[in-house]
Amino acid sequence: MATDLDQTIITDEQAADMRAKLAAYERQKAYEAAQARHQLYLAVKPIVESDAFISIHQQLAELRANGPKDDSFFGIGVEAIYQGMTGLGINVAQWIAPMPPSSAEPPAAEGGA
Repeated sequence: MATDLDQTIITDEQAADMRAKLAAYERQKAYEAAQARHQLYLAVKPIVESDAFISIHQQLAELRANGPKDDSFFGIGVEAIYQGMTGLGINVAQWIAPMPPSSAEPPAAEGGA
């Protein structure tokens, strides 16, 4: 009992075309995700660069260095807040706008079979 699926054959050209389309789709989706992160960074950048943010970060650094290690700030560990603020500051400072996908062609395969 043969089905239509048993007799479906995909040529190498069709497979290559599907891989190219999939690669272009994946690049576009990655670009869209990067654009969403970019909008978030643009929104928080003024906060991260504000004097208040920097002051709080410095106060937490002093508290980390000189205060009790098990202290909490609003029920959250000082270390967690400090590390989060540090990471956010670094990410925002190093962020660059994403570039749109430049080609619908898949990247060249490296190596050989």
